[in-house]
Amino acid sequence: MRDKRSKGLGPAVRAGLVAVGAAIAIVGAGIVVAVGLPVSEASHESHSSASAIGTVSPGSWYTFTMNATAANQATESFSWSASGPVEVDWYAVIPCPTPRTWCFEGGALQSWSDNTSGHWTDNGAASPIYCVRVNDTAGLTLNFTGDFEESAVDPPMHLPTLVLAWLVVGGSLLAGIGGIGVYLGLFLPTDVYRRGGANDDELIDDPDDDGGIIDDMHGPPGGRA
Repeated sequence: MRDKRSKGLGPAVRAGLVAVGAAIAIVGAGIVVAVGLPVSEASHESHSSASAIGTVSPGSWYTFTMNATAANQATESFSWSASGPVEVDWYAVIPCPTPRTWCFEGGALQSWSDNTSGHWTDNGAASPIYCVRVNDTAGLTLNFTGDFEESAVDPPMHLPTLVLAWLVVGGSLLAGIGGIGVYLGLFLPTDVYRRGGANDDELIDDPDDDGGIIDDMHGPPGGRA
């Protein structure tokens, strides 16, 4: 017996499988590469403003809170004026447990004593809430006005670490599956699914081929003629 398909026959390229595998691999690799690309931190500016207007009486402290936009980078300013000399403290505040709703964060950012106006500016991290405390030292009822302005750069959006990890794992799996598909499309033999089947014609008997074996049974009894 002789294998008729062992001469000059190799694995046939499956163009469809190669194409699909390559597409999957490209998508997977693209996901991994996209996750690793640096994030474009385009600046998005937001503006906040608040005012404090009220009447203060002698010998009493009055507190005004002002909402701002919390940010890692912001330009802020606070200006105030009064109809008489006052003491003013300007604070950044943070949320507090009940029953209070906010607390002073460290010392005053700026203090004025016996003034009728003041101005404060800062560039850097911004607190979500600010507070101005006013003490009337003039001995008579006064009018107080304060104005707060903020221009903040919102932080860029980042995907959570767990989501990034799943994207990397998923992209790597897709790239691997696609690579396997390309490999099979290039090197998988064409008859891999037909070997051993009822119609297998891989091995064909050749009646003219004795395989190199001498048949001593031919000829008359007693030996060859």
